[in-house]
Amino acid sequence: MPYYSLNLSQITLLTTHLQEQILESPAVVNESALNDLGFNTITGVEFKDVQFINLRKGGTTRPYSNGSTIASEVGKLIQRELVAKLSWNRVVDNIQNYREKEPFHIDEESFEGLPNSEMQIKSISTEYAEDVFSGLFHGAYNASGTNSLSLYDGVFTLFKKKIDEEYTVADDAYADKTKYTAKGANAEFDPAKQIIPTSAFADVTEATKTDNWDEFVAYINALPVKLRKAPDGVIVYMSDATKTRIVDSYARTYPAFTPVTVGELGFGFMNLPKVTIVSHPVIGNGDMLLASTKGNFDFGIDSLNNLNKIETDKMQEDFNNIIFQIQSAQGCRVRYFDAAHMAWNGKLNVADTTLAGDYQ
Repeated sequence: MPYYSLNLSQITLLTTHLQEQILESPAVVNESALNDLGFNTITGVEFKDVQFINLRKGGTTRPYSNGSTIASEVGKLIQRELVAKLSWNRVVDNIQNYREKEPFHIDEESFEGLPNSEMQIKSISTEYAEDVFSGLFHGAYNASGTNSLSLYDGVFTLFKKKIDEEYTVADDAYADKTKYTAKGANAEFDPAKQIIPTSAFADVTEATKTDNWDEFVAYINALPVKLRKAPDGVIVYMSDATKTRIVDSYARTYPAFTPVTVGELGFGFMNLPKVTIVSHPVIGNGDMLLASTKGNFDFGIDSLNNLNKIETDKMQEDFNNIIFQIQSAQGCRVRYFDAAHMAWNGKLNVADTTLAGDYQ
């Protein structure tokens, strides 16, 4: 059976056919991880939705007294837009990688019999998707940046920006509540309630076998009441190393008990049934604990406005090579920053730069 190499127009037609899958690949390829991380994935028309969030202010109800007044407010309306930034990638591939067994037919209606070429194009989109995903937590938008962490603002960046917007923090001492100076009234983040300092999590030894677990339980028990009692439970984000140290400490403290598995990346404990530990290399390295309600974070792909954003062409200096240029818009959103939805231990993780680049 002879093999036939597709020409540029045929590859372009096939790429156009797969275009929607490629443009949404950062959401689709990473869908399982995004779900396990508790993110909402937003694409297409849904991407246009702006979140209008009403925060109520309670605690002003009092016993009735004739003629008295109450200084109270219904709440405040907060607008949360998912800010998307454009990114692009240019991949050079050898046209001989697009060879198929004859006979096959390719037109706008039929793309059967092209397993190799389709797989090759999807592998390019997977590479692009992994680069976009790498900035999920630590991404910080930089128009002149030279790596994938500069594509858009990730969750940790958005969170830190919110704190820096509402407070001046001396010497970046985020764990020390006394270092916060408010810049104005009606701040959404309250360091007095939402910062629960912890010690660093060290490798477990026989002499310190309970330390990490005791530290984690103390952190959970100090969470704001509304967060601790969230109907869908609490997700605590942490590095892989921190998770290992906490689980190791739990196993040595209670050798007769085992965690209850609740997901591929996260799990809960028997005595903390509504608390789910979630770790992933994309969360970075360090001792950060970030507790949040499930669904508080969004990852969005503006696929509706990304149409016709994949181009193919031959390299002018070498016609054996074909160029793919992909560009799309994506971003993250944090819906709530208040004490009913987020709490933190004041420590900052560092991004794992090995996620982007090399041969993965």
